[in-house]
Amino acid sequence: MQLTVNPSRMNGPLSLCSSIMKLTAKSLGFSSKKHQDWLVDQQHDIISLLHEKNDAQDALLRNPNSASLRQSWKELRNKVPTDIRQMENKWWTQKAEEIQRFADTNDSQRFYEALKTLNGPTQHAAHPVKSKDGTKVIEDHEGSSLAWLSIIKNYSTVSTQLISL
Repeated sequence: MQLTVNPSRMNGPLSLCSSIMKLTAKSLGFSSKKHQDWLVDQQHDIISLLHEKNDAQDALLRNPNSASLRQSWKELRNKVPTDIRQMENKWWTQKAEEIQRFADTNDSQRFYEALKTLNGPTQHAAHPVKSKDGTKVIEDHEGSSLAWLSIIKNYSTVSTQLISL
């Protein structure tokens, strides 16, 4: 038994996915990131350290008999995790000092804002959706589901049998 693939049928799920993504972006927009993370803040330095270590390893693999290349790679292999740990510790120390400054000056609003940015976003049970005309925000689960159902029915080619599943 041979499996045949009809290329015209392959566009259906892909076009549905891209349609849903475009509609979601148009209806809801994109959220801005409020969470702070040491890894993201130090990303460029970490990448450059890893590239340096990988370049040393590539040079060693091209010339495995070189003692100087092997020594250089071993030094970088040990240095990179230490440097990354030091970057993380320095970042956390700076954030702790910043938050402590807010606490010492009785600036409770900035104190709690700083804590919230470090802890990340809170989880919400319901994800709000804008109404069709964009004037009202629907926050309850049932209303949100109905809003998405109407959006998909209006803007996609999916049959109502698939939507009702």
